[in-house]
Amino acid sequence: MMLEHARVKSKKQAPNLKHPLVCIDVIEEGLVHGPRAALWKESKALHELRQSDTCRSLVYFFARQRTSKVPGITDMRLIPRKVDTFAVVGGGILGSSIATALILSNYSVILKELDEKALLTGIERVKVNLQDHVKQGKLAEVKLDKILSLCKGVLHYEGFREVDMVIEAVMEIFLYSRGSLLSLKVIDHHTAYLLAVLP
Repeated sequence: MMLEHARVKSKKQAPNLKHPLVCIDVIEEGLVHGPRAALWKESKALHELRQSDTCRSLVYFFARQRTSKVPGITDMRLIPRKVDTFAVVGGGILGSSIATALILSNYSVILKELDEKALLTGIERVKVNLQDHVKQGKLAEVKLDKILSLCKGVLHYEGFREVDMVIEAVMEIFLYSRGSLLSLKVIDHHTAYLLAVLP
């Protein structure tokens, strides 16, 4: 009777939460079949609850809360650097998608490729991505050319001197090649973030 009352109260207070009811079930199992049976039920229930959407949401929520306070970083009162310009190395599916997302957010982007053919293909991918946004009603067609103008294609690293962040988005074989990261020495004098994104 008491446990049934607890179930009714739990459903009323938190109708979308499953774990309070599971706790009551485990308690009931212990009262009826003993503590060993309750422990087995608790173990099984815990495994099932870990796969639930509620659990994933709570983990994400608390992870975000913890990352807002990182010892040695957030307590030093550091001022975030302003990032306005990006360079994306690699115009494949990954690189062109990153470049598209950045120019849609009104950032200037330099797209770097190995040769003219690959560069034109990369720019074309960005254009197709933007056209898809137009078709989906997410972008006005009159703005397409203006947005695309934020993306500049290059074959060399000299233009990287002025960027705030470089995103490496090429196949792994190029990431460690002599002609890729070593060439980024051109930006050594300039304090820029360097991110490597592998497909």
